[in-house]
Amino acid sequence: MGTTKQRSAAVTGAGGGLGRDIALGLAAKGYRVFGTAMASGEIADLQQASGGRVALSICDITDEKSVQSWARGVSDAVGAAGLDLLISNAGILTPGPLEVLPLAAVKREFEVNVFGAISVMNAFLSALREARGRIVQISRTEAVRNRRSGGSGGQYENRWPRENCRSPRANRLRNDA
Repeated sequence: MGTTKQRSAAVTGAGGGLGRDIALGLAAKGYRVFGTAMASGEIADLQQASGGRVALSICDITDEKSVQSWARGVSDAVGAAGLDLLISNAGILTPGPLEVLPLAAVKREFEVNVFGAISVMNAFLSALREARGRIVQISRTEAVRNRRSGGSGGQYENRWPRENCRSPRANRLRNDA
């Protein structure tokens, strides 16, 4: 009689908000869940809320070494079975008229929402291929809508690059699988 493999998932931004809810939901469905958090308090909170079924690590997705370390830990834990699901949920939003946003804030958004997301995907590709896993990219509907702000010009929200850069990568993964 064969045994059923426990499915595994990695969730960025699992320390709070939607990511926390996703991690708890997957754990309730029997997934082995790994996630990222920005603070140790988030780890303790989710550990308690999940009854120990979600393993969080402090990881800043804009720090490639931190992402690589987290991915290695997850890959070691899941072994040859690989990773079934990567949910790229971490992201920030600094909405406002482009004319008043500091350039540093715009650059930070790109670091998190675009380059951080790509770094996480790259770090997990081997483990995802092992399990023929999937990537789920979480974004906001505002990412694909043109918004206006009080007649003063365009409302800046930069999740659109994430929306637009994911499709070719997803197609590449599909072709590789």
